[in-house]
Amino acid sequence: MKQYTLLIALVLLLFVALLNSCGSKTTKETQQTPKPAKDTAKVQLDADAQIGTDAGKWGPDSVETVKNYSLYREYYKQKLYADALPFWRYVYKNAPAARKTTYLNGVTMYETFAEQTKDSVTKQAYVDTMFMIYDQRIANFGEEGDVTTWKAVKLKNFRPWETAKYMELVKHAVAIQQEEADYFLLVPYFNDWLSQYNQKKVSKEKVLEQYNMLSDIIDYNLNNNTENADMYRQVKEVLDGAAAKLQTTTTTTVTAAASCADIKNAYEAQFRANSNDADLVKTLYGKLSRSNCKADALYSDVFLKLYQLEPTAQRAKLLAQMYADKGDNNTAQKYVQEAINLETDRAKQASLYMLMAGLERRKSNALTVSTATQARKYAKKAAELRPGWGKPYIFIGDLYASSGKLCGPGTGWDSQVVAWAATDMWEKARDIDPDFAAEATQSINRYRQYYPKTSDGFMRGYANGQSYNIGCWIGTTTTIRLINE
Repeated sequence: MKQYTLLIALVLLLFVALLNSCGSKTTKETQQTPKPAKDTAKVQLDADAQIGTDAGKWGPDSVETVKNYSLYREYYKQKLYADALPFWRYVYKNAPAARKTTYLNGVTMYETFAEQTKDSVTKQAYVDTMFMIYDQRIANFGEEGDVTTWKAVKLKNFRPWETAKYMELVKHAVAIQQEEADYFLLVPYFNDWLSQYNQKKVSKEKVLEQYNMLSDIIDYNLNNNTENADMYRQVKEVLDGAAAKLQTTTTTTVTAAASCADIKNAYEAQFRANSNDADLVKTLYGKLSRSNCKADALYSDVFLKLYQLEPTAQRAKLLAQMYADKGDNNTAQKYVQEAINLETDRAKQASLYMLMAGLERRKSNALTVSTATQARKYAKKAAELRPGWGKPYIFIGDLYASSGKLCGPGTGWDSQVVAWAATDMWEKARDIDPDFAAEATQSINRYRQYYPKTSDGFMRGYANGQSYNIGCWIGTTTTIRLINE
């Protein structure tokens, strides 16, 4: 009877929290243990389970969904996966579009089950379920490139004998991810093309075209992916060595080892006279790429012409990066927009809109109302295209946090309250996307010190938890958060 009474109390508590979810981010917590397996377990409303504006995604019975979500999350955090599973299944079945976290956690649990079981049939059943979860994540949250990459990794781990399926996933991931393709996919991708060449299924020229494409991916990441730059550099060495073996020296070609000057002497005049010759442009582009001539002006001209002859989203983005590196943000944005128009994958389009937002933000050293408003517009479009992605909300939060001098004198009440709006965005990022939870939490903690003081609020008739409308360019309603002296 005691447990039954406590369960009723829990449901009532959850119901009250739901009624207040739109106005407050405060997490409700009770000391009731959901199951006596572990004394340390606590039932609480997971911050990620706050419904807010996502109410329609929580299924026909949102109260029941939130209860199951919070229960499974508590067990999951303690790695009590068997205990978490019944509650997780309810959320997975009844609210498939509620949170991406459901899919991330589901994969972790079933992968753990597969690793721990000694029965081979059961193991593969768990693996099948894991791949089913991946497919449902794509159906509800997109991100097909990222998910396909992970499917390739897991297939290699659990079913190394399925080499054909593995290569199919690798190729699909690279095709979607393009310049964002992970470094560990590039060598197997190129090796497969080499294998086809050795079997006389494709020409050497076709293989070198793939090499050029992979080289662009590597160069982009060497310039933009500082975290994994060393890994891309190592991959580059492997691919360069493999591609060099394909090169032959004749009286009419220049080897990959030729200098940029030699290549220019042999090809530039011909290129200027026949710049619409697609085969010539591809040949020269490949030679310049393989000879590390990308800093030469001829390379820029050749690459631009290649894009004009055969436009792709990836090439448009690389052109945008080229102009951004020169400080020409307007031209860079022009090519990002062309990349968006050429791109068919929604997650990739979202990434491009975030690139647009960043370029807009960097148009001036000091943030202006015009650049902030337009940058937010691009970020919101990215969030719309890629539900469950935290990056747009991190970006918007940063814009709000930087708006003290736009919305006030730079100090005092009007300049400080922008931190509340920023916190709302960072909390949203943390709630929907575990990949950005740490960054969001760090920003929240850093800017909490800039909240107005309790005494300032008292003098204006405000108290913690009340709603507050921020005007300025931000134009949003937030929750008052005051700090003590």
